[in-house]
Amino acid sequence: MLIDGLGEKVEPGGWTVWFDDGESGCFGHFPLDEPMREIAWENVDFCGNCGGCNRGAGTCKMIFGKEFDSVCVTLMKFDNPNVEAVECMKRLSEIRRDYIFGNG
Repeated sequence: MLIDGLGEKVEPGGWTVWFDDGESGCFGHFPLDEPMREIAWENVDFCGNCGGCNRGAGTCKMIFGKEFDSVCVTLMKFDNPNVEAVECMKRLSEIRRDYIFGNG
């Protein structure tokens, strides 16, 4: 997870939060509830061909049971998240933490 104010949709005083799965796939088929899945899917970070990941046009990724094409290495990006998105980010952090400590 990376938190800063550099996202393109961030207004002065705003913030952006990026999530990746560390190539673990821990978000791939995790049984997240429907409202949280929808929020995560709305915030999938699609490849902008910036060259930062050296993967070219992104990659195909499974995110909570749905496949997306041309996904950035950061996987999900939340610009100026609302309360529901913050709750989703909290859940994503828990999933990632549990994966790390359960499989580390």
